[in-house]
Order: sequence, then structure tokens, then C-alpha cells
Amino acid sequence: MGKSNTRQTTPIEDLFSPPPQAEELEPESLLYDYGIGIDCHSRFIQVCVLVLHEKKLVRHEKEFGTPSYELINARGWIREVLSKYELDASDFHYTLESTGCYHWPVIHAFEGHPHVVNPLLAGHTRRKTDKLDARLLARQGITGMWPESYIAPWPVQELRMLMGHRTNAKRQSLRTRNRIGGILLRHGYTFHVTLRMNESKSLAIIEDMLDGRTDSRQLSPTARPISEVCTEMMRDLIVVWQGAEDTARRYLRRVRDQLHKTFFHFGQDEVDGKTALKLLKSVPGVGDIAAITYLLEVVDGRRFPSSKAVAAYGGFDPSLKVSAGKVTAHVRRKGNQLLHTALFAVGPDRNAGPVGAARPLGLLNFQKA
Repeated sequence: MGKSNTRQTTPIEDLFSPPPQAEELEPESLLYDYGIGIDCHSRFIQVCVLVLHEKKLVRHEKEFGTPSYELINARGWIREVLSKYELDASDFHYTLESTGCYHWPVIHAFEGHPHVVNPLLAGHTRRKTDKLDARLLARQGITGMWPESYIAPWPVQELRMLMGHRTNAKRQSLRTRNRIGGILLRHGYTFHVTLRMNESKSLAIIEDMLDGRTDSRQLSPTARPISEVCTEMMRDLIVVWQGAEDTARRYLRRVRDQLHKTFFHFGQDEVDGKTALKLLKSVPGVGDIAAITYLLEVVDGRRFPSSKAVAAYGGFDPSLKVSAGKVTAHVRRKGNQLLHTALFAVGPDRNAGPVGAARPLGLLNFQKA
């Protein structure tokens, strides 16, 4: 059979961008007089402004690059559109997705009141294009679907980056230790399993074996001797392991030093980071990492209505799926992943799991300002 002469064609409405037009929408469903949706990418942003004018939505769309001067031009264009309809353009609100780190330059350039939305929650249109995504975000913004996002102060954001670098170093250390352990297991050695690879004694035995100070047959008579090539590879891995551990310790010290100079709100009081760490570590089972993670992720407890809301933010809020009056499933929202991981095993009873982890959150009685 010959090839078909038919080919797919693009719908005519997708070949051009229509001018600003009015859209029918029920005014009672709108919370604001305008909505701004921004679809962020690495090289450009797609902006859609919806304005309620004479009981109809008027749409304005434009694409801008991501260099700083173009983002400033985008902010100026939005203000011009809002001013055209006699709306307050000095401090506007806008909705955008948390796409990697691409939304941060927009927030720094626009300031105002950002509503950052998880892409999985924002949803998508049936036909996936940048313009349609921006329109959807603008519609969600004008209806007040998403609350305003909390943007942590810059000192806290810097501490988060330092703590993230420390976490990456610990992950690299773990990966390297696992590779060393894998090489030993392939040769038939199992002593590191009982001693644990993160103990100094295990590292000392490995270095003595590689340097010839310990006879490998005494460690395991059935194991194969480690070849020269594998010995060189393990030496390189040990250097990486120790370097990652040194980096993790160094950045943890930096986090502590800078945290002591940062202030946090506990209820109606403002305390320095050193005092805040001391208060958090007074809770049984809470150590340095859990306390630091709690401070950097919660930051200001006044933004939560109660301690139960903090527990929900940490991912310790079980939800029930009910059908016909019967519970069909128990679902736990993930919440903040970093806070959830740090506090999961915290508490007097480690077997309690997330229930024990929620106790320290309940002990901190945050109140609204």
C-alpha cells in the first residue's frame, strides 16, 4: 500500500494571536478586578492580564524575555494596562507557577504580591500552550483561587541555600560510602556491614588494608585480594568521601553562625536564632538538624493560625477518604518535604512514626499577630 497523501494540519485559530477581546464571565465569581497570570520559562515569560471592564473580561497578552531589563519592561507594561482601566498599579498581585527556580527573577523584578502555585495544583488546559497556561493562571488569579505566597526574608533564603549545600554534601558522602561498600562486597568482604561505613573504625581498617598494614586474609579468608586498579579507585573514593564530610561540617558551622544573628518570631516575641535553637532543642528528641530545619522552613509562626496548621504544613495531617459514610482510605498530605523528613522520627517514641513527630509541633503554641 502506498503512503497516504493526507497530513495533519494546524487549526487556523492556532496560527495567529487574536487581539485583546472581551470574555463572558459571571462577575459574582470574581474576587478581584483583575488577574495576572505568568507562565515562566528559562528564556522567556508569557504574561496574560485579565481585567473586569463593563461586566466582561478584557484580555491582554504579551511575551517578554528573562533578562532583567525585559522583566522591568514587563512590569511597566502590566502597570500601563492596569492604569488604562484606572486600577491601582503601584502594588499589583499576580499568579505564577513554581517552575524550578525560573519564577524567582520574576518575583524579584515585580515585587508586589506573588501567588506561587505548584504546577500539579494549577492544572493545565486541554491544548497545552504557553498562552493558554498564562490565561489559566490569570483566571485563577482574578477569582482569588490561591492565597498570597509567603516569601521568606533574604537572610533566611540565604540560610536555606547554605543548608541545601550541606545536604547535598551529605548525600554525596552517602553515595560514595555505598560505592566503597559495593566494591568490598564484590570482593567478598563484609566487615564494613557490621561496623557501619560511617564509623571511623571502618575507615581505618579499609585504609590499613589498602596500605598493606593489615592482611586481607585475616578479615575474610574467602575474599579475593583487591587488585591495584580497585585499590586506586577506592583511594579516590575515600578522598571524595572525606571531602564531602568536611564540606558538610563546614557549612553546618556557617549555618549556625549566621542563624545566631537572625531573628525569628515565637508568638508575640522576637528572639535571635541562638535562643530559638535552645528553645526547640529543649523538646525531647529534637537535635540541631531538626531545629534548624524547623526554623528555616516555618520562619514566622504568626503566618499559621494554630499549631495544628504547622503540623499540616509539615505533612503530619492525615485525611480520610469517605464514601457512603465509610472510611475507604487514609491519605497523608506530603506538606513541606524538608520539614517532614527532619521531624518524622522526632519524639520520645520513635515507633510512633509521624504521630510522635507531630508532638514537637503541638508544643510550640504559635499565635496570630
